[in-house]
Amino acid sequence: MSHIQIVAGGTRAKKSELTVSALADFGYSIINRAGIFEPDDLLLKQLLGNKKTLFVISPTVYELYGDKISAYMQCHLAPGQYHLSVTPSTELNKTMDSVLAISAEAKAFGLDRDGCFVAIGGGIVLDMVGFAASMYRRGTRFIKIPTTLVGQVDVAVGVKTGINFQQSKNMLGTYYPAYATINDKQFLDTLSARELRCGMAEVIKMGLVCDADIFEQIEAFYAGGESRDIRDMDYDIFVRAMLRMIEELQPNLLEIELERLVDFGHTFSMRFETHSDHQHLHGEAVAMDMALSCCLSHLMGYLSEGLCVRALALLVKTGLPVYDENCCTLESLLASIEEVSLHRNAVNLVLPSSIGEGCFIKEPGQLPPELLQQAVVFLKQFLAGLSPEPCPNPKQQTQPYPGLQADNPADIQGKVLKQA
Repeated sequence: MSHIQIVAGGTRAKKSELTVSALADFGYSIINRAGIFEPDDLLLKQLLGNKKTLFVISPTVYELYGDKISAYMQCHLAPGQYHLSVTPSTELNKTMDSVLAISAEAKAFGLDRDGCFVAIGGGIVLDMVGFAASMYRRGTRFIKIPTTLVGQVDVAVGVKTGINFQQSKNMLGTYYPAYATINDKQFLDTLSARELRCGMAEVIKMGLVCDADIFEQIEAFYAGGESRDIRDMDYDIFVRAMLRMIEELQPNLLEIELERLVDFGHTFSMRFETHSDHQHLHGEAVAMDMALSCCLSHLMGYLSEGLCVRALALLVKTGLPVYDENCCTLESLLASIEEVSLHRNAVNLVLPSSIGEGCFIKEPGQLPPELLQQAVVFLKQFLAGLSPEPCPNPKQQTQPYPGLQADNPADIQGKVLKQA
């Protein structure tokens, strides 16, 4: 891992027992800058220097920007210093075979240990190239250039790489920071409305459980009309969402602690994606998960009906899906809870407890089937324009959801975290 330095540590011998300590600098930067492939922009040239570089680009990005990117390479990099590879970038291609194909391209090109991978595309390409870079010669530099809003506000911010495995999303992967990440908002100019909405789901996520100002700014934006173009939104809102995400991730980059507010919308969504054969994009699945979680939070007495409806209304205004009867079956919801419990050693379901605040549900027993079914009913009634059935346990009452209260009152003592 040529860009991760050991900054402190040492060795110690006690009789026949030898102990090694090593503290690594895991730091990284996210650079938000427009026009990085303009001929007069030298950022990428300076980052690469004279290093051999394998550029890996998604087909769509290559079709739209291939000529411009190639012209930049020819202008600023030496002949033979770089090679460009176009790789499929769908969830079905996010496999070990694709990662090995990228590694084979690197080997055929003669990428050395001091070389660099540059991933240009959406989150799928970034995840696959990052995984390849983390393994290739036991760690090679890589630069992330996300071209989707999801990639810029979510994938670009963290250090995880991953691929899908046996119908489980991101089952295989590593924690491997990029040498650099560059967000260029000009890539959003050619993004479809559907892809933009998917990115918006991740921004709303941070607003709902971490930063009420983000949520309110998005609300204010859509007050000007539900059909507004997300590209007209102030990019600083996205930067603020990135900052909140980083603040949540930084103390726990290696996910030793699996109680994370950034996992809001990521409990049921993984199964929504994989078991719909990825008919729902990641952001769409996250939106459905968030909607259901808001309903659960209200029914469990954490979120008032007014705030729950407000959150659902904003999701609907963006055009994101919030419900799919084929995904939101009781069997699917229970299976999701079982799957994440294996991964997180607890459910750690994040629920909004107010706008900008979240709490955790830890035990599967806190989410009985009848509660899940009632949440689905609540959501369907909201979408039908009906007044949802009165909550059996609104927050203003002192008693929690009946099933939970009867089993174990301590179970509902969720941990409420307030944003400082």
